[in-house]
Amino acid sequence: AVDLGAHPEFLGPNDIQLGKKESISDTAKVLGSMFDGIEFRGFKQSDVEILAKDSGRPVWNGLTDVWHPTQMLADFMTIKEHFGHLQDLTLAYVGDGRNNVANSLLVTGAILGVNITIISPESLQPALEIQKLARKYAMKSRSKISIRTDLNGLENCLGQYGWGS
Repeated sequence: AVDLGAHPEFLGPNDIQLGKKESISDTAKVLGSMFDGIEFRGFKQSDVEILAKDSGRPVWNGLTDVWHPTQMLADFMTIKEHFGHLQDLTLAYVGDGRNNVANSLLVTGAILGVNITIISPESLQPALEIQKLARKYAMKSRSKISIRTDLNGLENCLGQYGWGS
């Protein structure tokens, strides 16, 4: 970013007390007056949504408890570099299907036309609302979404992320 003329500033937990002494909304307004854009890597999805609503600036979700879109950018760019395309590939995720990476993989893959299979025990499968959102995008891109408990019939890519992210 510096090479391109930007002036990034890192504000970690010891630098800013997000939502502790001042509301997240007030902090968003201050950050919006100081910066041209904000990347939030925190925990609560609601926090990044408040920052986006109240800062008046573009806000990038670097990671929350629900989504991890920046991981998807890296993953899908790497997959495209390797295969030369994304459409019609099948990517399988093995792990806790309720976490931010699984959620993001389902929805991003569906948007990009990648077939996504989530493999996890029934008790760890993605929330129905996330599955519904992914299936909506999959209908548009003609990709396939599969949620299951077995490893049979996998092809192309297999990804495993931590069980306790």
